[in-house]
Amino acid sequence: MAQDKVQLRHLLNFIDELAKPENGNEWFVNELKKRFGVNIDASGGKESEDQKMIKHYLCLDFLDENISDTEKYAWVRNKVYEFVDNDYIKESLYADWHEMIRHRFGTRMHMQSFEESCRYAAIQMERLLNFYFFKVGGGHQGAVKKVADAPNDKVDVENTLRIESVTWAVKLFSFELYAKKIEPSFKSSDYEMIAYVRNNASHGASESIKQKLEKFAIEIPEIEELSKITFFKSLDDFKNKTIKSRIENAMSLINVPDERKYRILKNKVIEYNKLKLTDSFYSNRNFDEIIVPLQNLIKLVNRMIYEGV
Repeated sequence: MAQDKVQLRHLLNFIDELAKPENGNEWFVNELKKRFGVNIDASGGKESEDQKMIKHYLCLDFLDENISDTEKYAWVRNKVYEFVDNDYIKESLYADWHEMIRHRFGTRMHMQSFEESCRYAAIQMERLLNFYFFKVGGGHQGAVKKVADAPNDKVDVENTLRIESVTWAVKLFSFELYAKKIEPSFKSSDYEMIAYVRNNASHGASESIKQKLEKFAIEIPEIEELSKITFFKSLDDFKNKTIKSRIENAMSLINVPDERKYRILKNKVIEYNKLKLTDSFYSNRNFDEIIVPLQNLIKLVNRMIYEGV
C-alpha cells in the first residue's frame, strides 16, 4: 500500500537521526544493511571502508585527487574524432582513446602501462587508416586499390576483398606515400615503434627487445658497424670507395660471398636498426611519444579526406 511521500520523508529523516554515531544505534544500522543492502552513512558524510574499497577498485577515487587539466581531459568527451561520419567507427575510436588515456594516467587499477597505451593507440591508428582508405576509395574494393596504387613498388593485395585484411605495415607505408604529398615531414617510423611494442605485448613474445639485440650481436659481431652504413641494392651501387671498402671488408669477415646473402644481411641490419630505435622508445617510456603522434595522425587523416588526397 503506497504511503504519503511527506510521511516517508519524515521516516527517512528519523532513520538518519537514529543512525548517527552519538545515538548509539549501530546495531540498528547494521540490521538495515543486512536487510536492504543500504550503506547508511553513520559518520556524518564520511565514506565507509567498503565504499572506499569499491571506489579504489574501480579507480573512481582518481577524480578525488588534485589532478591536472591534462589528466581531466581523459574524462571529458573530446572532439578529436568528430569528423568520422560512421557512428560505429567513431564510438570505437573514442572508446580506444579513453582506454589509452586510462592506462596513461593509471586510472585502471591505479597502474600506468606503457604497453597498454601503445596497444590502444595502435588499434586507433589501424582503425583510422582503414577509415581513410575506405572513405577515399569509396568502399572496400576501392580502398584496397588505393593501397595498391601507392606511388612506389606495387603491393601484392591480389584477392584481398576488404581493407581490414590488408596488413597494418602495408597500409601504413602506402599511407605515408600519400601523406607526404601534403605533409612532407610525415614518417611512418613514428608509428612503427608503437605498433612494435603493441605486437610484442599482444603476441606474448618470448624474448625482450634487449634480448633480441643481444642475439644479433652474437650472430653478427659486426652488426653495430654495419648499422651505421647506408645500404643500397647491390655492391655496384656504391659510389663512395671508403664506404664500399668498409662494407666489403665486413662482408668478407662474416662470409657473404654473393648478392643473395648480401640482401639477407641488409634485411637483418634494417631489423637491427628498428630494434635499436624501439628499444630506445620503449626504455624512455615517454607517453607523449604515443599520444602526440596519434593526435598528429588524426589531424592528418581528417585533412587528407577533406582535401581528397
